[in-house]
Amino acid sequence: MTLTDHTDATVARPRQHSIDYVSESEAHRQKRALVAFVLGGIVLAAFCVAAIVVGAVLFSRETEPFNQPTTLEIELSEFRIDGQLTAPAGEIILNVRNTGSMAHNVGVRELGLMTNDFGPTGTATLNLGNVEPGVYEMFCDIPGHEGSGMVAELTVVEAGAEVAASGMHHGGEMTAEEYTAMDEAMMNSMLAFPAETEGKGNPILEPTEVLADGTKVFDLVSSIVDWEVEPGRFVEAWTYNEVVPAPQIKLDRNDKVQVRLLNNLPLGTDIHWHGVHTPNDQDGVAPYTQDLISRVRPSPMSSLPAMTRSACITRITTRKYRSSME
Repeated sequence: MTLTDHTDATVARPRQHSIDYVSESEAHRQKRALVAFVLGGIVLAAFCVAAIVVGAVLFSRETEPFNQPTTLEIELSEFRIDGQLTAPAGEIILNVRNTGSMAHNVGVRELGLMTNDFGPTGTATLNLGNVEPGVYEMFCDIPGHEGSGMVAELTVVEAGAEVAASGMHHGGEMTAEEYTAMDEAMMNSMLAFPAETEGKGNPILEPTEVLADGTKVFDLVSSIVDWEVEPGRFVEAWTYNEVVPAPQIKLDRNDKVQVRLLNNLPLGTDIHWHGVHTPNDQDGVAPYTQDLISRVRPSPMSSLPAMTRSACITRITTRKYRSSME
């Protein structure tokens, strides 16, 4: 029997595969790295968003002067218009204060805008809207005030241009020449009146008819008309018989009088009499002593004698020579 010596022989062994084992601590490190990466991305995104927001805010602040209205402080007095008289183009608002001792108003001629009249210590706001660059005239349209010096220039410059500060007059010392000029302007404005206008007020009203017992009948119509108060300037006037002041009614002592009123106003009315004795239920003041005289359809003056509505009739017996109406 032959014995084989395997001592030096090569023995074939199964192939061993290489297996990498990750320890538990290494897995934790990988998870932490992943979390850090995600958080870093979130922080970076948040920073980008914040940068965009800050940039937008800064840009809006840069452009804000061009989008917001400009408010000018204006003072009115006898007889001046003072204050901030320069503004950039765009929306302009006037905050107006009356520091004088009488009623004033202010407007911009080229824009056709005007405040209401307001008295001493009063205030008003006038929105001029979007105003283009240019020079505009501000004035007070109360008769005589513009001619006495209440006029000023409002300068509107290009948007974004530098606006020069304008002084505010607070009733400081005036020179003798300024006082003399003010006197002259006031006298000239007063001597310009009376001026020729379309209508003439306060005419004598003749009786429409005389009744059999001697009662004099006068017809009045209350209505709103356009009335020229100075050449070229009309106002909406509430009138009797379409004139301002109202007609005069002249009477003799112990006259018997009947007044018939046709109300063409947009609301009810009545007449209150001064200087004459009248029945209490025909002397105003609705609703306490008489009914309100309601509005009726407008009628021509020629139709007045035919009126029969008792609400439109007032009868008075007077011992005075004249009566006045209010």
